[in-house]
Amino acid sequence: MGSRRPQRGQAGLSPTLTVARSHVALPGVREDKETKTRSTRTVILDDATVEMLAQLRDMRAEIGIEPELPVFTDDGGTPWRPDGASTRWARVRKKAGVDKSIRLHDLRHWQATQLLDAGVPLPTVAARLGHASGMTTMKIYAHRTAQADEQAASIVGDVLIYVDGSWLFQSRKILPMGMLELGGLTEFPG
Repeated sequence: MGSRRPQRGQAGLSPTLTVARSHVALPGVREDKETKTRSTRTVILDDATVEMLAQLRDMRAEIGIEPELPVFTDDGGTPWRPDGASTRWARVRKKAGVDKSIRLHDLRHWQATQLLDAGVPLPTVAARLGHASGMTTMKIYAHRTAQADEQAASIVGDVLIYVDGSWLFQSRKILPMGMLELGGLTEFPG
């Protein structure tokens, strides 16, 4: 909840958002603290998100609210309580006709699964999620990447063929050392 406005990266690079703090709201305590992993992460933002954040900044400036406040604050600059974000999500979800069982946190899981299924490298997905390592990401999401497993099976199936009791490579795309070429097909040794 402590996310600040995007910053323009180095000359010509995409805008970024840095997550460096977390907001805690408990009975009698409201404060910013380090993130769960005690690390800062910076992620690149897409153009639509940058535009939406620019509109928010401009709207705040027009009505006299400090435009550079953290994104998730009320008009006085007080950070939202985490349950406040969930309450707002429930209203948006209902208007959009999304099943009420979909929690705000489920969007995080959805993003991770979509990125992994699309072939985004594990270290990139882990960094975007703020995981300390790719192992954490895989422990949580490995079972959710059936599409990637189907893709792997298809690739292997497209390359291998079983003929007369032998597995053969149909393609020279993959030619491990020690394979024997047999007129367009390659036989496993031995």
